[in-house]
Amino acid sequence: MSQTGYLRAQAEDYEKLRDAFVSEGFDPNIFQVRKEGQIWGGTRILDANNELHVRIINASDGREYFLILESEIEPPREYLEHLSPSFPSEPCYGPIKMILQQHGIPYQVVGHLPEDPVVVMRPTQPTPWKPIFVAAIPLAFIGGLLWLGSRGKK
Repeated sequence: MSQTGYLRAQAEDYEKLRDAFVSEGFDPNIFQVRKEGQIWGGTRILDANNELHVRIINASDGREYFLILESEIEPPREYLEHLSPSFPSEPCYGPIKMILQQHGIPYQVVGHLPEDPVVVMRPTQPTPWKPIFVAAIPLAFIGGLLWLGSRGKK
């Protein structure tokens, strides 16, 4: 659970929540940092420098089960800066509350939700990781062949 606040929904609304987020353009992510109890997570590109990440987390207070919704704005996963502490993710709940209202899904605000960021610091020229990865594969292959060749000469 986040320290400042979160959105709480009924456990039986899980499928409605997931379907609402998918219908609003959120792509489920396989590769993400999963929080304890997380049962779904997805992202939606907002612009060239930002994506919105939402998580649905199973929780219990000892009396009943419920869902926690957490949301943050962050650099897109296509860039190395996504992992950089210089460009941290920031809580952002406004768009999520609008989606829940539009889809008629009841929720509660627990604690104090931070204000949505007005300005988010991002790199002026983010670094895409895929070209680096694609270039590294042949270099690793050639390096491996050279290493194997050098072992045979001893």
